[in-house]
Amino acid sequence: MTFDNRAYLVDLSLGFNPVGAVLSAVEALPTLLHGGVMFLLHLTYATVMPMMGLIVLLHLRVQSAG
Repeated sequence: MTFDNRAYLVDLSLGFNPVGAVLSAVEALPTLLHGGVMFLLHLTYATVMPMMGLIVLLHLRVQSAG
């Protein structure tokens, strides 16, 4: 299971699989914690790209103003 195939391939090319490690750690959690942690992981992953885009736009705005 992967969310972004290109990022997954980059991770594998570097010799590690952080997605697999995190998912196996989450699977080892008690059922009560599992749902909350999975929700936080999904929320975090969903906000990474928009936040990176915002940072790039702000950086470009500062460069064009100066």
